[in-house]
Amino acid sequence: MRSGAVWVRAVGLALWPSVALVATAPLGLAGAREHSVGEEAQGAPPAALVALLDSNPGIGDGWSATLARAAGSPAGLLRALAAVQPGARAELTYGERWGREQRHALLTTLARSSPSELSAALMTFDRGSRAKALAVIDAIGALGSDDDAATVALALQELRRLSQAESRTIGDALARFLHSAPNHPDTLARAFATFPDDAQAAVLTGIASMPSDTSFRFARQALDATATPTPHLIAVLTVTAPTTSRLERAYAAATVRQSLASEDSGLVLAAVQATRALADVEASAELVRLFGHRSREVRRAALEALVALTGRASTTDSAVWQQWLQQESSWARASYHLGAVLVRGSEERALGAVREVVARVLHRKERERLLELGLTHRSPLVRAAAARGLAQIPTEDALATLVRIAERDPVDVVREAARSSVQGLTHLGAEPLDPAQD
Repeated sequence: MRSGAVWVRAVGLALWPSVALVATAPLGLAGAREHSVGEEAQGAPPAALVALLDSNPGIGDGWSATLARAAGSPAGLLRALAAVQPGARAELTYGERWGREQRHALLTTLARSSPSELSAALMTFDRGSRAKALAVIDAIGALGSDDDAATVALALQELRRLSQAESRTIGDALARFLHSAPNHPDTLARAFATFPDDAQAAVLTGIASMPSDTSFRFARQALDATATPTPHLIAVLTVTAPTTSRLERAYAAATVRQSLASEDSGLVLAAVQATRALADVEASAELVRLFGHRSREVRRAALEALVALTGRASTTDSAVWQQWLQQESSWARASYHLGAVLVRGSEERALGAVREVVARVLHRKERERLLELGLTHRSPLVRAAAARGLAQIPTEDALATLVRIAERDPVDVVREAARSSVQGLTHLGAEPLDPAQD
């Protein structure tokens, strides 16, 4: 679990805007019309109120608020809508006589006041749960709060047997919702495992079509929350990985790595492709083991991922890769002697030690420990080199160390190197570092 304080400070070193959601009545003639409609609606029985709604296709946001007040409350208007005949209800809420903007205006007014009651009322409209979910998402897609996300989740849990067109509509609507609510992917992610297969597929298809950091975090949190990951879910991480930060990719990689040992060849293939997209070089040993997998497609993908992640020459000889893994392990075991050099050695020897550590691609914990020792060297050049090297270590501890150095080191060049590495770890869309980069 990452520290919120460190994260906020890190981003500061490297807002979603609040939106005032106030339903106001238009001025002038439109306002006068609203007033007269409100007077007509006062005390109107449910069917008459709905007929009044249905006869005024020019409804606007302020007018829908007037109707809600006329019904006594948003909940009262919802009860009025639910009381009419199913055919009239469907015509009112989903029919052609109201355009998208008019339906959105009414439903949004209700959702602002009581999203949970909106969802409950929509569930009573008819048995077509597809239309309910579409209406809920359409109503709250621009609001972006935890309550709104919970309402979307409730609607999606009811989806069954979607057509291709309906799947695309649902998925695209939810993708827009995630874009408008960048701080709230977790509510939907926790509910994702409860969605029917149709709804899951619709959600993932829509998200994959609109890659963003928010959709990546949704997919990562959904993966963390599910006991049975699917190739489709992991594939979304592959598609959205370029939009997010190195640190976020590292968080996801640890979970994806578990699927490399699955018995499901399709899931393993998706995990291999995600491992490459997430720049998870720490999974090298698992990828080498996949050279013996029964699927030729998995074997080929594992080799391509290893070459891309390590920068080494392509070979299908697993003995060559095993020898390299052993060499990396031997270096890690013997690397303790570099600690003294990085703390007390001459500037030249300490810089050489930093280069040696940075040239390695495995054993992240050992490299992180050594580079943090380099940050204590008396030479600003050594400290700056160590700070730049930590940009290759996407961990919470490395980020916290870099934030501290960026704030407290007495030398400008060291602080600037640390700030650059903080940005490298947290910047959205940051490219993975070349494993051979000095």
